[in-house]
Amino acid sequence: MKSWFRSFWGLFLKGSAILLIISLLLGLSSPYINPYDFWPVAFFGLAFPVVWILSLGLTVLMIKRKLWFYSMLFFVLVASPMMFNHFSLPLKSNESKSGEYRIVTYNVHNFSGSHYGKSRYSRQNLVFEFIDEIKPSIVCMQEYAVKSKKNGHYQELPLKKLNINYKVYSDDVPDINGTIYSLMIGSQFPVMQNGLIYTPEKEVFGMFADIQFPEGMVRVYNIHLESVKLIGEKKLLRPHRNLGVFKDFLSNLKGMYRKLKHAFSGRAYQAYSVAASIRQSPYPVIVAGDFNDTPASYSYRMIKNGLKDAAIFKGFGFHRTYAESLYPIRIDQVLIDHKLTSGSYSRRKIYLSDHYPVVAGFSFKPSR
Repeated sequence: MKSWFRSFWGLFLKGSAILLIISLLLGLSSPYINPYDFWPVAFFGLAFPVVWILSLGLTVLMIKRKLWFYSMLFFVLVASPMMFNHFSLPLKSNESKSGEYRIVTYNVHNFSGSHYGKSRYSRQNLVFEFIDEIKPSIVCMQEYAVKSKKNGHYQELPLKKLNINYKVYSDDVPDINGTIYSLMIGSQFPVMQNGLIYTPEKEVFGMFADIQFPEGMVRVYNIHLESVKLIGEKKLLRPHRNLGVFKDFLSNLKGMYRKLKHAFSGRAYQAYSVAASIRQSPYPVIVAGDFNDTPASYSYRMIKNGLKDAAIFKGFGFHRTYAESLYPIRIDQVLIDHKLTSGSYSRRKIYLSDHYPVVAGFSFKPSR
């Protein structure tokens, strides 16, 4: 009996090792393969942190099987740089320095979050209070509710409560009879000009503002890439809050799969458009916003090209930014031009939206 179990256990370990190595390699290739061409590989990028952790655990279990142990260790080490895009080690100071400018990016989810406030107006007020406490130089908000002046709170509150000197919106239609969901860039320094990035169907998913700092001009991008639009499928991301999640497991899983497939391809096109706009910028750039994609994705790599991720090597852990998920996904990013100095970084764990806000620091390099 023991001999049979050892044979089975050995085959199980070896089979698992082969599957994990293939999954690691597919995850590593995910940033380089356009989902338009081969969308299944994007799922391995999304699952990359879990695959890497399982691979590390299996490597430890293989320690007495030298050939398999060293093979697994090799692939785990090769994949480690990608893992450190997800999981930060405090290798650099995360303290805010004097003279550092700060930028906040926050998907405010139409001010319809839970936990605090009885209405969207009161949640909006709480979001503004949080931002005012940080005193950022720049704030980028996604899914910002803009309402007609007939129902003016949404437009009055930014003037009265949000202590930011300059504000520009991707959508601002005062005569509508309802609510639209906009991108917003706020700045303490003058906004010299701004522009939009949109799909051929005229759907706006990004905007930029050229901001005049005392040391020079910076182009700030605020983007919100294609959402997965999960509804009932969200239960799969938070099983700890949905004990009956397995009741409709297969239908929710099928729905999530279909929506992810569509979103991966949509974000690839949008990322290409953002990257093209960045290349045309006459100024150093900062890109902030809700990418709806992790650092192991094609869209992230397209946009990050030539920029620094403010989260890497700052703090400790996964910096999960999607509050509705139990799983460690960082989809809200701040990318900073190499012509600027990246500073402090923090993810603030407050429950005013289905996302957490991200605060990053930057400064200008001394002129030579």
